[in-house]
Amino acid sequence: MLRALALVLTITGCTSKIVKTAELAQVKKVALIGLDVQQQKSVSKGDLLAIATRTASKPGAQPALRTEGAHLEDIYKDTAKKIEQRTGWKVVPLADLKKNAAYQKYFKEKTEGFQNRPIINDRYNLYGAPGVVDSFAVMTTKPERLKEIAADLKVDAVAYATFTVDLNNDSLLASMVGAGEFRPSASTSLFVLDGRTGEKIYMASAKGPQVEKGERNTLGVANEANLNRLTAQATGMATDLVTKDLSR
Repeated sequence: MLRALALVLTITGCTSKIVKTAELAQVKKVALIGLDVQQQKSVSKGDLLAIATRTASKPGAQPALRTEGAHLEDIYKDTAKKIEQRTGWKVVPLADLKKNAAYQKYFKEKTEGFQNRPIINDRYNLYGAPGVVDSFAVMTTKPERLKEIAADLKVDAVAYATFTVDLNNDSLLASMVGAGEFRPSASTSLFVLDGRTGEKIYMASAKGPQVEKGERNTLGVANEANLNRLTAQATGMATDLVTKDLSR
């Protein structure tokens, strides 16, 4: 069941940077316990015509349930790999995270029954990796519970990441005649929490560039599999930026 929480889950509210060098130096093993992507929906024919005739209404917002997306697993693994490469930390493999009994219990806590959920722009879908909670779930977990999760996973810290992907349609007119191009870009925020205290020891946000080669669209209709592939490419470039201050 769903309970709406009057909070827009966007990275614009996460502009302050936190880099606690001493605490980060103590981390050897980490678990990426939450990840999601707010992915812009392809523009529909009706949307384009409304915009062309200047009758478009402002986008609304609604409580967002996470939808599992297969492409999120690739994004999850890429994010974990980049964290490992930047830091030398050992990141708990996704398969091990999902089969951990304590994490399975936490996943059920955050996905079953009555839940507070964020209100996001209805032009975006909220995708989560299969078997992994989204960032809002971690954000609303008390430090004491996060400490328990870290202890159960036998890690020094837990992390979570959130992405917002814009499709960046290059031309409304070109889309109307079948020559539009989506060139996705991603903004992201990454958080690392001390497993001993549950407190943030790293927080950073970054906006990545548009992908170099996009996907053609006609009236906003494009190949969704290709868009998901480009989404993963865009989130990877944003992750490169947001992990810079974690370098060894």
